[in-house]
Amino acid sequence: MYIGQLAEKSGVSPRAIRLYESIGLLPKPQRKGRYRVYGPSDLDLLLLIREAKLLGISLKRMQQAIVIRHNCVDWVSALALLEEMNQVLLAQRAEIDLKLARLACCRAEIEKSL
Repeated sequence: MYIGQLAEKSGVSPRAIRLYESIGLLPKPQRKGRYRVYGPSDLDLLLLIREAKLLGISLKRMQQAIVIRHNCVDWVSALALLEEMNQVLLAQRAEIDLKLARLACCRAEIEKSL
C-alpha cells in the first residue's frame, strides 16, 4: 500500500509517517519508483505508535523501545513498548478510580445537604 492508504488505514497523517521514518520508528519502506510501499507489518507498528502516543508515551521513549535492524522491526523491543503501554493504562485506571471515589464523596456530601 502507498503512504496515502497507510495514512487512511492508520489514522496517522502522511507527514507523521514520514517523520516516524526519519527518526527511526518505522523502517524505511520499499520503493516503487518514487513512491513508498508499505506492508501489513508497517500498519501494525504504526497503530502501536499511535496508541502509545495517545497514552502519553513520548516519541523519544518509543525510539528507545523500538529497534529497527536491517530495515526490520525488532518485535521483542516493540513488545517492551506494549508492556510500558500496559503500565500507563494501569496508572491511568488507578487515577480514574481515585477521581471517581472523590466524586462519590462529594456527591454524598451534597446529598446530606439537601
